[in-house]
Amino acid sequence: MAFVSARDYQIAIPSYKRPELLSTLTLNLLRTRNINLERVTVFLHEHDPYLDAYRTITTGTGARLHIHNGRGVLAQRHEIAHHYPAGTPVVSIDDDVTDIARAVNTKTLQPITDLHAWLMGAFAQCRAADLKIWGINPVANPFYMRPGKPPAMGLKFIIGTLFGFFSRPGHPIHQLTVPVKEDYEISLRAWWWDGGAIRFDDVTAKADHYTAPGGCQEYRDPTLSEQATRQLLTDWPGLVRRNPKRTSGHSEILLTPKKRHPGWPTTKQPPGITHHTHKAS
Repeated sequence: MAFVSARDYQIAIPSYKRPELLSTLTLNLLRTRNINLERVTVFLHEHDPYLDAYRTITTGTGARLHIHNGRGVLAQRHEIAHHYPAGTPVVSIDDDVTDIARAVNTKTLQPITDLHAWLMGAFAQCRAADLKIWGINPVANPFYMRPGKPPAMGLKFIIGTLFGFFSRPGHPIHQLTVPVKEDYEISLRAWWWDGGAIRFDDVTAKADHYTAPGGCQEYRDPTLSEQATRQLLTDWPGLVRRNPKRTSGHSEILLTPKKRHPGWPTTKQPPGITHHTHKAS
């Protein structure tokens, strides 16, 4: 597969019923952090009741709308993964991101003002490491981050709020099956077939995940979270475990730390996975 240059990365934003939030948070953040919005494509369900508002917000910014018939975050991830030509560096960022920052020490987070330069560097380091997916620290607290440390590699949780990948339409890494916790599944699939992902643990994103209306909160509930947890426990034995310390009202999980390895060919399925018939909807 030929890789597109890191400087030609694209930005994908999945969104649902959140046009004003998208405009005031993520699009505004990108615009003020040296990002040309012509790189941006907003992915929307064809029956989103706010399509006209999305069109109004993006008109004149250079950002594009991609309207499709898949409903839910699983369908959005699938659509984004297969939208771009193979080898394209793609940044996936949620529509409710309020800040992207670096830990300069264990007490201080500092906003990344030139996000364009940082994203190019992230893809360049990912490519240099011979990996295809990168992520950031899931915890927006400098005390638990790794300021000044090199990025980690292996089985790492790649949070869906902000991550990057080189597009590989049809690759099993992107053939997700769980309706929520899909970022855990991406992390597991990246470790199995690529041998791991690269995570910049000195960088994090802040987002308005669970309080703003719209988005996945429209359908995410404890029953769906438990369904996804059980499936991941079954499909990835020994690599996933429950996290009883988190009391969010939803079942929570952790990934078992694993070192990087050479990766398996696409023809080799993980031992716990059986043939799934789930479809993005």
